[in-house]
Amino acid sequence: MNMTTKRNIVILAVLLVVAASGTAFWLSYGRGGEPDKKTLSVKVKKGQAQSGKKGVRAAKIKSFSSSEKRPDIRLTDDEYDSLTPEMKKLIDDLQDALDAEDAKKVSKLAEQILVTQRKNGPDSVPPYVRSKAVEAIGWFLPESLADLVAFMADSDPEVLEDVMDKFSEAIDDPDLGDRELAAILTSVAKALTDEDAVESLFLAIESDMRNSIAVDTYLKVWESGSEEVKSRIVESIADFTGEEDITTPEALKKWLAENPDDEDDESFYAGGDGDDDDE
Repeated sequence: MNMTTKRNIVILAVLLVVAASGTAFWLSYGRGGEPDKKTLSVKVKKGQAQSGKKGVRAAKIKSFSSSEKRPDIRLTDDEYDSLTPEMKKLIDDLQDALDAEDAKKVSKLAEQILVTQRKNGPDSVPPYVRSKAVEAIGWFLPESLADLVAFMADSDPEVLEDVMDKFSEAIDDPDLGDRELAAILTSVAKALTDEDAVESLFLAIESDMRNSIAVDTYLKVWESGSEEVKSRIVESIADFTGEEDITTPEALKKWLAENPDDEDDESFYAGGDGDDDDE
């Protein structure tokens, strides 16, 4: 499967899951401790936004590493012994799927957890089992982002922290072009309420998008983002543009007309191998 096809599958899956997340189940249900396997963006100081954002993206690409060891999600003896036979099998199956690099199986097991919660309540699957599922999902990011989104409203703070850490990793992937990234961000913006996730969303716009794509993304999340997202838009626009007086969509469109994309932006922000040209 080529890179473009994979990206399109990820974007379509995220769109479908976010649409489903509008139900009361997702609202009633969704950070853990492993260091990020990808180096996150450093926020650009915004008098230098237009000259500095490419430097941030280039530095991130150079520092990107996919050498993280496959996670071992086995539980402690006490945790494992306390589980029901169904939950023991689920944990065992998750580890087997990881060892086999079977992303589809991990996705099915993650859905099994959500179905069990939907039928029997959020506590029917222990938080540490849900956290291990999130860890397994995280191994297959960004392709597994749709599965991650489904856990974004988990009721346990530590599980939610795990989810948001993995979300930050996924959108910080330099292999995603800015168009693909924009589609993902606009899709999940309506479901984001966690402060760290909202911050990650705007950092991705500020450092990983050309002007035209960034402005289009701002306009879309301005219209359809969560209240937490909408409350940060003007601040992020000031960070991105270096101008403090852009407080309406019309003013943002006017700024774009005066600040069009650079000639090399298509190759620089395309993602994947296109980034290699900027060594």
